[in-house]
Amino acid sequence: MATPQATKRLRKEHQMFQKNPPSFIWATPNESKCALVFPLPRAPAPPPLTDAIVVPSILEWHYIMRGPPGTPYEGGEYWGVVTFPKKLKMNTPSGRFAPSTAICTSMSNFHPGTPKPLSQPPQALTQCYPQGLGIRSRLKISRPPRRLTEMTGVSVAWSTETILVGLLSFMLSDEITTGAIRSTDAERRALAASSHAWNIAQPKFRTIFPEYAGTAIKDVPNMTGGAPKPAPPQGEGVVPASAASRP
Repeated sequence: MATPQATKRLRKEHQMFQKNPPSFIWATPNESKCALVFPLPRAPAPPPLTDAIVVPSILEWHYIMRGPPGTPYEGGEYWGVVTFPKKLKMNTPSGRFAPSTAICTSMSNFHPGTPKPLSQPPQALTQCYPQGLGIRSRLKISRPPRRLTEMTGVSVAWSTETILVGLLSFMLSDEITTGAIRSTDAERRALAASSHAWNIAQPKFRTIFPEYAGTAIKDVPNMTGGAPKPAPPQGEGVVPASAASRP
């Protein structure tokens, strides 16, 4: 169960997200989107968990990313889940497109020696669907394994929106770095074309996004504007711009 502080923050973020959603992204907590929950048990044991059962929680956000025009992902619909810890401590995130491999980016904790602001979000883990080559993903945020060294003079506030925009930016990049998935443009276009059919076949997707579960793919509220710039190279030995600019 979320703490009052976490609940207040995430509900405020949800209101802001609804008023001004970023380009090509839509997200909502499942707090009020659950049509399927545990029924009143007639037997002592509750029914088993399945993908069709969604337990309401402000800590679990589901998102849809649409492939921006002019990219190999154009026409695609990419569904994922962001799960926040109940205390919502703001620490360094990490993510995965490749299973069990951390993404190497300037906003991740892949390089523990790189200074990062304390106000960044918690560790994020991405668990990829096998047939999606890491495109359709579940993004889970959990407590980091260690504390960050305290920094002064640095303040970057991360939110659900900036996390998702950053994830879309990384998805659009082509650099070869730890955690990236190698695939051809033809493979990406084929996955984009089949993504909506795959999503609507999932009971949980239909529960969370009934308005997007029709046979025809539906645009998210904001399909205007340019795609976020692809993330810059973040390979071994590359110093993030945020770190390079520091004295």
